[in-house]
Amino acid sequence: INFTKGTFTINKLAVTVTGNSGQSKTFGDSDPILKYSTTPSLAGTDSLTGLLGRETGEDVGTYALTLGTLASSNYTITLRETRMDFSITPKNVTVTPNGGQSKTFGDADPTLTYTTSPLSITLSGSLSRAAGSDVGSYAITQGNVTTAYNANYTVTFSGTPVNFTINKKAVTVTPDASQSKTFGDADPTLTYTTSPLSITLSGSLSRAAGSDVGSYAITQGNVTTAYNANYTVTFSGTPVNFTINKKAVTVTADNKTKLTTTTADPAFTWTSSPALVSSDLSGTLTRVNTSNAAGVYAITQGTLTNTANPNYTITFVAGSLTISAPTPLSASVIAQNGSVTGSPNSYTASNGSKLTVAASGGGTGALTWTVATGTCTIDEVVSSSPDSTQKAVYRNGKGSCTVRISRAADASYSASSINVAFRWD
Repeated sequence: INFTKGTFTINKLAVTVTGNSGQSKTFGDSDPILKYSTTPSLAGTDSLTGLLGRETGEDVGTYALTLGTLASSNYTITLRETRMDFSITPKNVTVTPNGGQSKTFGDADPTLTYTTSPLSITLSGSLSRAAGSDVGSYAITQGNVTTAYNANYTVTFSGTPVNFTINKKAVTVTPDASQSKTFGDADPTLTYTTSPLSITLSGSLSRAAGSDVGSYAITQGNVTTAYNANYTVTFSGTPVNFTINKKAVTVTADNKTKLTTTTADPAFTWTSSPALVSSDLSGTLTRVNTSNAAGVYAITQGTLTNTANPNYTITFVAGSLTISAPTPLSASVIAQNGSVTGSPNSYTASNGSKLTVAASGGGTGALTWTVATGTCTIDEVVSSSPDSTQKAVYRNGKGSCTVRISRAADASYSASSINVAFRWD
C-alpha cells in the first residue's frame, strides 16, 4: 500500500463576547475587572487572554464596553452588536462646615471652609451664611456646594448647625486737642479721632461741668461699647481739655446830666457790644471829681474791671456827667397874625391877633395852662396835634387876660408856675 500524507485543519472557533450587564463603579474608584460571557462557550478549560475594555472617561455617566485586549489564537472574537454599558455613579459625600470661623466687624468675609466625608474631596462652589453684617452669630449654609454644582457627587450637607461669628471691632477714641468756645456761647459738638481711623460711632463726648472761663476735662460721654454694639470702645488715657475763653466786650458809659441843685448823682449806666445786661457784669461806674459845680465830669470805669469780671476782657469807653444850673420856667410869645410886643411875662398884641405861647425850663414835669384873670381862649396851636409845651392864646375884641403856666415837680425841679399877662389893643 502506498500512503500519500495529507493535512487536517482545525479552524478558529468564532465566538461572540457579551459583557455582563449592570457593571459599574463609584466615581473616583478604580475600574473593576470587567466580566463577560462567550457564545458559544469556549472549549474545555480554554480562556481568552487580555481584558474586556470600555470607552475612556472618568465622569459620572455610561461608557460602551469594548473588546479591549481580549485575544486568542484558537478563537475569532466578535463583540456583541447590541451595546453594553459600564456605569460610573456619583460618589456620596457629606459636607460639614469647619467650626470657629469668624471675622471682625467691618472686615470682608473670609472664604468659608469645610471638611468632607470621605476626606480630602475637592468640590466646586462655596458655602454661604445667613445675611447680616452686625456683630453676632450667623448660620453657615450650603451655598452652591451642591449636587447640581458637582455632577460627579451626591452632596449632603451636614445636619449639625455650625455658625459663623462676627466679632466686635476694637476702636480707641481720642478727643481732638484745642477744642474751645467763648464764654457765654453754646458748647460745640466735641470731636474726636478713632484708631483705626475713619470709624463713625454713635453717641457724643461730654466734658466736666462748668460755664466759667477755664479748662474742663473731656470725657467719654456715651461714645461707649454699650452705645455701639459692633465695637469694643476704649477711651484714650491721655487727658484732653476743653477750654472756655474770655469774652471780649466793649463797655461804653452812658452820658448823664443833673442840676447843681441836686446832691446825688444819677445812676451811672452803660451799654455794651456785644449786648449784655447789667447783671452779666459786676462792678459800678463812678466819677473821680465829685464836685457839684456846673461843668462836665468824666464817668470812669470804677469797679467794672477785668478783675471783678474774670469771664470777660473789658474795653472801657468813658462817658460824661454834665452838671448845669437849673433853668426856670419861662414863656416866649410870637404872633400867628397881627403883631405882638412886650417883655417877658407882659405882652401887648394888635386887636384880633392870635398868639403862640411856648413854655420852657423848670424841668420836665407836666405842664398845665389856665386863664388866671380876664377873658381869653387857650387852644392847641395845631388842632390835630395836642402839645403841652405850646398853646394858641387869643380873644375876640380888645381886652386882657392873664395866663398861668404851671410845671409839676420832677426829680430835679420843684413845682413852679408863671403868670403871663396879655393885652389886645
